[in-house]
Amino acid sequence: MNLALLLLIGGLVGWVASLIALEDDRHIILFNVGTGMSGALLTGLMASTLIDGASNLRSGLSIATLSLVPLGSALMVMLITFLQRCAAR
Repeated sequence: MNLALLLLIGGLVGWVASLIALEDDRHIILFNVGTGMSGALLTGLMASTLIDGASNLRSGLSIATLSLVPLGSALMVMLITFLQRCAAR
């Protein structure tokens, strides 16, 4: 359940990032959703380990962890988009 919640939050953040960037290409939208999911998963694992002291996601997610997940997911999408644009130059 916790893993599904993290992936859902990350997917939503990636989709909203595509809407903000006015992307119409389906490949870019799917890439942003996947990047958001991976960013949410990494952020959730790191935050639950550092904040809650849990080594896995089975013990539950705290409010602090859930508040950091959208931020980490958005940062991952922005970082990957920035790196792609720099590589295209």
